[in-house]
Amino acid sequence: MKETMRTFTVTLALAMAWTQPVTAQTYKETVLHLFTGLGDDGVNPNGPATLVSDGAGNLYGTTDTGGAWQYGTVFRMDSTGNVTVLYSFPDKNGHGARPIGGLVIDSSGNIYGTTLRGGANRNGTVFKLRPTRRGYASQVLHDFAGGTNDGAIPLTGLIQDSEGNLYGATFDGGTMNAGVLFKLDTQGQLTVIYSFGSNPDDGTQVAGLTRDSQGSFYTTSETGGPSQYGNNCLQTNYFVSFGCGTIAKVDPSGNETILHVFTGVNGDGGSPIGPVVLDTAGNIYGTTLLGGTGSCLPPNSSTPGCGTVFKIDTSGNYSVIYNFPGLGGGRGAGPIGGLTMDQSGHLYGTTEDGGAGPCVGYYTGGLGCGTVFRLNTNSGQQTVMHWFNGKRDGGNPEAGLLLDSSGNLFGTTWDGGDDKGCGRGQGCGVVFKLSK
Repeated sequence: MKETMRTFTVTLALAMAWTQPVTAQTYKETVLHLFTGLGDDGVNPNGPATLVSDGAGNLYGTTDTGGAWQYGTVFRMDSTGNVTVLYSFPDKNGHGARPIGGLVIDSSGNIYGTTLRGGANRNGTVFKLRPTRRGYASQVLHDFAGGTNDGAIPLTGLIQDSEGNLYGATFDGGTMNAGVLFKLDTQGQLTVIYSFGSNPDDGTQVAGLTRDSQGSFYTTSETGGPSQYGNNCLQTNYFVSFGCGTIAKVDPSGNETILHVFTGVNGDGGSPIGPVVLDTAGNIYGTTLLGGTGSCLPPNSSTPGCGTVFKIDTSGNYSVIYNFPGLGGGRGAGPIGGLTMDQSGHLYGTTEDGGAGPCVGYYTGGLGCGTVFRLNTNSGQQTVMHWFNGKRDGGNPEAGLLLDSSGNLFGTTWDGGDDKGCGRGQGCGVVFKLSK
């Protein structure tokens, strides 16, 4: 995901302007797996994808690279922590490469996902892994061609409905070449539900997708929006990026409503990446990578701030309910992954930077290896549950968290782990568990 994200710099004086460091709460971290990149092991489990469970205690995820051909993997971790690579992407013969989006598992054990690249047209794929006696057989369900009637470069994970249809979104393609929201039916027929850019205020680079019980979709767009905000969140990025992004709703008939346009100034957030989460009343919660009132200043941008947590209520009112204060002070900065909500309404998430440890991350200067946090939505009180140290502990989490019925949290970090892995002294990432 780092290739598709931005590189920030920040002055140490700004970063350390915050007060005394907070004390992380006592939660036990268990490192379940250290990626090594050796053999067919993966490298860099990516965000904003979140681990998924099959209900039997097994966890599934993807890595950006590594595997037998170095183009990424799908892996399974059993309840004892043993990891098996189910599939290594070869980036040849029409198969995909770089499975950045999250996974879906159906009741028969079939696994569905997307690849950012690869396929016959080099624009990414939708794939299916089917369990067999000898392992898993791979099938490309759709090869993105780009153009007006198809998408290109899918980043979001997939959503499956009760009939087995799959839904997702792409960065590119469509009538305005700004990405599409698509449906892939059980016969393999792809239908474009909405082409982004059709509305002048549309966001671009859709990175997060959520579906509610009524069949409506909620999208997070990292960039785009009205032209007057075009330079507020300008980023140095694998994809040329501008604007501060949007949150939008698309109903089952393909009608879009812009719920919020991020400006990146005056305390507003900027560049949402992870998918939003809805509570039982229909309120929407999410994170932004930039903006807010904190003390971080990326280059090529007039948007200060270290990111926010926001809420859009059922009447459409938008509010920032938490501002990440800065790289100094230990509360984290730069949330990328989506949020997870428990039955009490508490939100859980990760920040890529800040906290403790020597990691550089996106903000130069060695200013923290990231955090896991909890947020009380009523009081706005944030609790730091864990600081990553960048070593065997893991570092720079980019993905959201999986919460089980016992209150344990599972996640991945991009870096850290085995510092001999990947030949760069930073590690290849880890799978971790947090418990009280």
